[in-house]
Amino acid sequence: AVFRRLEENASSIDPVDPATVRFSFAGVPWRDVINWIAEEANLALHVDSIPSGSFTYSDPSTFTHQAAIDRINLFLLPQGYTLVRNGNLLSVINLSDPRSLQQLDALATLVRVEELEERASHDVVKCLFPLGPLEAEEAVEELSAIKLMMQPAVFSKTNQLMVTETVAKLRNVKAILDSFEPSKLDNG
Repeated sequence: AVFRRLEENASSIDPVDPATVRFSFAGVPWRDVINWIAEEANLALHVDSIPSGSFTYSDPSTFTHQAAIDRINLFLLPQGYTLVRNGNLLSVINLSDPRSLQQLDALATLVRVEELEERASHDVVKCLFPLGPLEAEEAVEELSAIKLMMQPAVFSKTNQLMVTETVAKLRNVKAILDSFEPSKLDNG
């Protein structure tokens, strides 16, 4: 019954390019949507919890599997959930659950700031940012406006922040931290 409903609600495989999908969901439970994208992308799936409710979304465009996951995340994030891909594993992360956040931390690989430009925007990674003259608490306060998945880890003795987030958002973190000029902050 689930697959019949999905076939009715989702044109899952584009006949022109089977490596892409299309969206046509009308009131499909989130569990079915997440199972569908994992199956379409041939990914192993780990689910601890899923948001309640359903997903309604239709789009005539075609999406690669990763772009489809990114699109689904646009609707999951406001509900406090995200899909994170690590190799062949797709995990549902509840951003309000400490155990789920530990899993997110374990899934994210550590990359250097210089590597951010080489990585795909959707990858979830950890990155250490040296703060120079900026105080760690000030940096965390400044970054709070961009709503990170996890609170940055503060390393006071080495004056660094470790941020776990998508590469796209980490590029924003870098831009914000790079724009810090102590002389302008101190004297207005």
